[in-house]
Amino acid sequence: MKKQQLASYKQTRWKRFSQTIIEENDYCCSRCGRKETEGATLQVHHKYYEQNKSPWEYPPKAFEVLCKACHAKEHEHIMPTDGWEYIETSRSEERFSRN
Repeated sequence: MKKQQLASYKQTRWKRFSQTIIEENDYCCSRCGRKETEGATLQVHHKYYEQNKSPWEYPPKAFEVLCKACHAKEHEHIMPTDGWEYIETSRSEERFSRN
């Protein structure tokens, strides 16, 4: 993702838009079901990207509300809990693969 795209996530327009998406999803993670009232930090995940579109220029079906943990799993920042197997190659190439 380019720096300009990342900067758009700090804009008030995105913050309002993403809050609306979270509200429409009843303040609930669509994967694990955790709610904001239970301490979940909710984030709006783009299911896909298109060139030359601002983050708020997509239809509602292009988004998924995820808690911070599920969002990290989606982007493979933390080890998934199921559906993946650990493949050991070399230290610099450790990765996960879908079963």
